[in-house]
Amino acid sequence: MALGQATQDATYDKPTEEAFADVQKALNMIGQVKNADKVTLTVEGTSRYGLQTVKLKVKITAQGDISALSIRGFSDDVWAAGAKNCIERLLEALDNLGNLDYEPSKTGMKPIALVLRVIGFILILLVIMVFLANLPKWILGVVAVIGFGLLAYFLIARTKFGKK
Repeated sequence: MALGQATQDATYDKPTEEAFADVQKALNMIGQVKNADKVTLTVEGTSRYGLQTVKLKVKITAQGDISALSIRGFSDDVWAAGAKNCIERLLEALDNLGNLDYEPSKTGMKPIALVLRVIGFILILLVIMVFLANLPKWILGVVAVIGFGLLAYFLIARTKFGKK
């Protein structure tokens, strides 16, 4: 499985036609539908997790009187936290389609959690910058070369094994 990708299979207690419509409704509750193909029973869309956009693909197949859902999420973080969160929220939205009191999360996290994560990230960067400023110049060069090498590696890997 590629970096940032999560997959989950689930069953849905309705026939494929109803499941197809319900998946679109649920995805619109947490994000937006980009493409819905009734022939292949595939729904594609996006949702948010914090500041990143997560792509979701749902393939619906018949299993007798019920439907099987194969959900794939593609996020920008290495651990696929965004993809896992969006898949979880999509399934939660599907379970609560008839519940008028249900209010889905549009970003997958509370605003205060997002603000605290951004502040924490900035503080960590500041600490690293202070630490690096006190190192000899040749070490800074080595760190910069390694950093650019990793950046190039991940950019090449993303284009080669990109999110489909």
